[in-house]
Amino acid sequence: MQIEPVCAGDREALFQLFTRCFGLAPQRETWQWKYDAGAGVGVVAHDRGELVAHYGALIRRVLFQGEHGQALAPMDVMVAPEQRGVLSKQNGLMAQTARYLFQQQFGEGKPCRLAMGFPTRRARALGARLGLYIDVSVVDELSWSSRPLNWYERLQYRITPLRDGDLDAWVNPAWRAMAADFHEMVIGVRDSAWVRYRYLQHPARNYLVLGIQNRWGTHRLGVVVVREDEDSGLECLDLIAPRSTMPELVRVLRHYCSHLSRTRLHLWVNRLLREPLMSAEVEVLDRDMRLTVTVGPNSEYYARRWWITNGDTDFR
Repeated sequence: MQIEPVCAGDREALFQLFTRCFGLAPQRETWQWKYDAGAGVGVVAHDRGELVAHYGALIRRVLFQGEHGQALAPMDVMVAPEQRGVLSKQNGLMAQTARYLFQQQFGEGKPCRLAMGFPTRRARALGARLGLYIDVSVVDELSWSSRPLNWYERLQYRITPLRDGDLDAWVNPAWRAMAADFHEMVIGVRDSAWVRYRYLQHPARNYLVLGIQNRWGTHRLGVVVVREDEDSGLECLDLIAPRSTMPELVRVLRHYCSHLSRTRLHLWVNRLLREPLMSAEVEVLDRDMRLTVTVGPNSEYYARRWWITNGDTDFR
């Protein structure tokens, strides 16, 4: 068995492995968006010349309580069906490929501090058994019914769809205010470069990036990212704003939800940090999502302070 960093020549074999593992062909444009346009890394395993496993990840810029750093976000973890008999063993291919990548990325002088993600229950249990991951916090879904603003409230706000050329002026000031307000937390960087890559350049999904300000344009509340889901809801992927304005942003989004004839607004957030968004009308749902981090120095400490929303995943 040979384990090594993934290279361009592995791409077609990777797509074949993806189809075998998941029963559908990968979206090539999405793969390129993640691993070529983004900061994607990965390792592969070959058995007698055949590619049989892959462990991929995106490197995400993160503020660790005001200090700049990076974290890995694992994705596209796959092992050939015939190799899964040893999947749960310490020397199984998932464990081997994960440890190989982690050794490259973590430690003194290495790029990242830890890995974080949202694996399935089975993958969480397996990662814990292998000593790779620990579950730290529940990620709840917060849900509100749509509610139009009354005529007087509507006069107070303006919602502006943002294009690529608008992002620097809107997102960067909102992000600076958010970063300062969340200085005691761990939070993925949400500047204009990230919003442009994550949302506007996604090849397979359509997101709306909205700037919300007062009617006269003298005060900007923040930037939000939403998409219409398949169940007549409006999913909020991101809120880029100080904590004090988030309840107001939710009120405006509930109105926008009604404007689009959508019935509910929903958002994911780390249960330990959901307080700024709680209100009398919110419904809290446990979708069996868990924030999971790699075992290591300060991992649990950081995870308990990690501000998470839907946009921090690669699959929403």
